[in-house]
Amino acid sequence: MTLRRPASELLSNTFRVSDCVVDPQRNRIHRGNEWVRVEPKVMDLLIVLCRRRGDVVGKDELFRTLWPETFVTEHVLTHAVWQLRRALGDSRLIESIPKRGYRLAGELRLTDRSPSHDGPRVRRLGVAVLPLANLSGDPDQEYFSEGMTEALILRLAQVRSLRVISRMSIMRYKERLKATAEVRAELEVDALISGSVFRYGDRVRISVALIDTEADAHLWAGSYERDLSDVLELQSEVASAIASKVTSALEVAEPAPMTVRPDAYEAYLRGRFCWFRFSTENFDAALNYFRLAATLDPGFSPPLAGISQVWFARENSGISSAEAAVPLAREAARRALALDDRSAGAHAALGLIQFHYDWDWHGAEDEFRRSIRLDPSDAGTRIFLSDVLMSTGRFEEGIAQIRCGLEIDPLNPACRCFLGWYLLFSRRCEEAVRELENVILGEPAFGAAHQGLWGAYFQERNWGMALREARTFFSIRGDAALFPVDAMDADESAYRTAMRDAARTLAERSKTIYVPNLRIARLFAHGNDHESALRFLEAAFAARESPLVHLAVSWDWDDIAADPRFLDLVKRIGLGALFASAGRG
Repeated sequence: MTLRRPASELLSNTFRVSDCVVDPQRNRIHRGNEWVRVEPKVMDLLIVLCRRRGDVVGKDELFRTLWPETFVTEHVLTHAVWQLRRALGDSRLIESIPKRGYRLAGELRLTDRSPSHDGPRVRRLGVAVLPLANLSGDPDQEYFSEGMTEALILRLAQVRSLRVISRMSIMRYKERLKATAEVRAELEVDALISGSVFRYGDRVRISVALIDTEADAHLWAGSYERDLSDVLELQSEVASAIASKVTSALEVAEPAPMTVRPDAYEAYLRGRFCWFRFSTENFDAALNYFRLAATLDPGFSPPLAGISQVWFARENSGISSAEAAVPLAREAARRALALDDRSAGAHAALGLIQFHYDWDWHGAEDEFRRSIRLDPSDAGTRIFLSDVLMSTGRFEEGIAQIRCGLEIDPLNPACRCFLGWYLLFSRRCEEAVRELENVILGEPAFGAAHQGLWGAYFQERNWGMALREARTFFSIRGDAALFPVDAMDADESAYRTAMRDAARTLAERSKTIYVPNLRIARLFAHGNDHESALRFLEAAFAARESPLVHLAVSWDWDDIAADPRFLDLVKRIGLGALFASAGRG
């Protein structure tokens, strides 16, 4: 039935566009079995098209209605249309009329569903795989038990009716045994999987038990053994057995038909073990192990995805230049996908390259979403997707994605930290400070959280606290000499002077060793030396340094945002429309 009520009711009632339920009050659209959050402007666009249902709405009218008294480019409108089509799940519902505008092509009708209804969704059982114990008696075999734990998490995450807790939260229980009730409360899970791994020669045995967290009772136990060359099949068998005990809808993929050389798999697991230690030395070790695994078994794709991610991390953390790292990261990701197009890690790695170096926002988003579909347990990819959304001005969507990451990785400080960062991107300082301080309570040396607090206090013009957090951040990076004085009572003059002095020190250092230009530009911007900041930003642009993707939303550039040269730089990166629509240009 065609909608005949006044169009104004669309602002307060849910309605349908074809098979989608639209909730204007909460800026969300329900399709399939999920709610999709949209930006308010995207919802406004849909409302305008609904009011003129069936008619072509001209671009000029859309500009006047959606962005009154604000100049925006046509790219802003086309991007909003692209977001709306993606949220509706069918591009045909919003029809483009060349040289004229857009019209709603889908059927429009009211629904009796109340806005507070969350739609037809089945409650997902929460499951946590506790770190599998290493029964070999050899501490050097910890990498193997951790690798088996991670693999089991990945396999179980393919069961759509399960919410499987991610690796970072799980590994906190490796050295800290807790009662079942405590784990249930911290992770909000219905079932725990505990067990052990015993490796002897080229054989491996996994023993697991399923525990009901509410009753604190064992429901089932099993033991499985295979040759190491059949370890992928072993992982699938164990995951399928567990899934069949906790859900009737068994959806775990069939055991992988491929096999892997035992020595290649061992090298790969050692690489993963080092990768998750997140330091320069461990990056180097991980890279060497991944290269060894790829050499030993050229048909095994995971090591190539690992190589790509290590090279990205080296550039992103300032260890290597983009010129040196990006080609190697890109080549490894493409080789991994050529071997296995269903490699979640390779799609995530390619997405990072498209986002940070190609400035291909839509392509990066597509790769991250594909990776999440293939591995729903990886909260890190949720962070990557959220970063794309936030950096391109889709703040509510970005924050929603990071909160999804926290659902599957509630104890991961990186998720909580980047939620704080993204709140800062939205200029929600008070909320951001709360999140970042919570991170530091549990992880006092988490550098990114201190960097976020530095930004929050800078936005609030709390010069003493901003200087203290900057000093703490660089001290954690091993560079305390940049800020020799911890002046809690610093005024603006003292803060600006300290920032300029630190910038000059890094600029001088960059003549002999690699220092990211953007790091120097940031300090000059905080020091109110606009000319030097812009000069080093241009150098960062020439080198395509990865943090440039945050240029339109980061707090670091607020003091130079009005400079036409800065706006020109933002436009060259492809973020000019966002910058202008946010009222910063």
